[in-house]
Amino acid sequence: MAGKDYYLELPLHALTDPAMLRLMQRRGMEGVGCYVGLCAALTIAYNEGRGLSREDVEGLAFSWHMEPEELFSMCDDMAEFGLISHEMWRDPDGPSVGIDFVAERRMYRMKRAEAGRAGMSSRWGKKKEADGEAGDGACDGLQ
Repeated sequence: MAGKDYYLELPLHALTDPAMLRLMQRRGMEGVGCYVGLCAALTIAYNEGRGLSREDVEGLAFSWHMEPEELFSMCDDMAEFGLISHEMWRDPDGPSVGIDFVAERRMYRMKRAEAGRAGMSSRWGKKKEADGEAGDGACDGLQ
């Protein structure tokens, strides 16, 4: 991913969302930070075509200087409040964390990219047709 910058987009109302307020009441801003960190990690995993495993979450806990059990407990709270998918979190065979917002945003971006490609193809097709009707082009006199 060298040469490209990727930014994590979160909903503007995230800090006033009732589920997020419940997480803040129970876990403080540390819980919000872990949620944002999980969003970022899941976005990277989706971009790499994979999910987050429980081992990935343990690695995140290590890099965030917290005990894995504490992060797992925080994920349980996030699932209880509806911030992450409870089914995916509890499935030992599947990805451990599923944040619906990340998946929805990815689908939205893929649709926008496809629409952009279709528009570009349409414009280039019209330009080529117009160039063909005008002859060999305006630079013919220079050759």
